[in-house]
Amino acid sequence: MIASFTFKTRASISFYLGKYSDELVLDDGFTISARNFKVLGWIEVHHPCYDHIKTQLICSLPADYHAWEKQNAIITTMLAILGIPADETYEARFFNTGDITLIEQADDRDGLTDRISS
Repeated sequence: MIASFTFKTRASISFYLGKYSDELVLDDGFTISARNFKVLGWIEVHHPCYDHIKTQLICSLPADYHAWEKQNAIITTMLAILGIPADETYEARFFNTGDITLIEQADDRDGLTDRISS
């Protein structure tokens, strides 16, 4: 699985989690040969938090990624790449990716956007 950066604040960072593929399967079953990144879920890491638990991880992934070994590998990897000590206090919440609705306002006050839409 690959983590693709999505956003960052002073105390948090977010990544899409997914895999690269060489074919894209459309909703109607049509397949296109094209290199693409298939998003399987996402993770947010909040650190430092000001309570006893200093790091919060919130992760949305399909159920087949919810085995303890896979969850532990995700936690360990995220702490390491973000430079958070392995012995830091943390809580990690994992939940199943399901039907997700994205509601956004991507046009800024000046009418500019970073999106391409059809």
